Amino acid sequence: MYSDALLNSSESMFAVRQTVLLYECAPPCINCTINKHRGGACHESPIMNRLDTEIVSLLIKNGRMSFAEIARRVGVTRAHVRDRVQALQDEGVIEQFTAVINPEKMGKTVSTFLDIKVAPQGIEQIADELADQPEIASLYIMSDMKSLHVHALTDTYERLHEFVREQIFSREYILSVDSLTLLKRIKHRRGGPRL
Repeated sequence: MYSDALLNSSESMFAVRQTVLLYECAPPCINCTINKHRGGACHESPIMNRLDTEIVSLLIKNGRMSFAEIARRVGVTRAHVRDRVQALQDEGVIEQFTAVINPEKMGKTVSTFLDIKVAPQGIEQIADELADQPEIASLYIMSDMKSLHVHALTDTYERLHEFVREQIFSREYILSVDSLTLLKRIKHRRGGPRL
């Protein structure tokens, strides 16, 4: 909240307005820090507000969009967008800016989803070892703590078979594997929340 005080100077006929900032949130959230929150309860998300969401949505669609273009679209100054993006990076909301590569253009035409059951005592070890393999595009430990959901990209079905035989079937702790190969991509998330 703000506390306003008028400071009168006997040497001047002008009144100087001083604004003292008291944050609503402790520690101050991005909204209070950047917006210099104007009192009352902070009703925004502790991380992002509507403007942050608009900025992030634009960056998800085009990570190379300039601050000036984002500012034009959301109706604020370029400097304000720059400050917001920097704050979102500092808070870890925006983790990185990166290129999205079409795996098919790189010869990775076989996209396979593997659901792997692992003995619970080996789940972390298996996850770490598989994550290091270049064929693995993404890997998740699931909530049952005995399942891995894995997305693998290979150039041929033969290479997929070799990969599964050498890197999955040969490992201790792996109990079973279900495998589905992508037939057709309908929706592909680019950017957005890390899943």
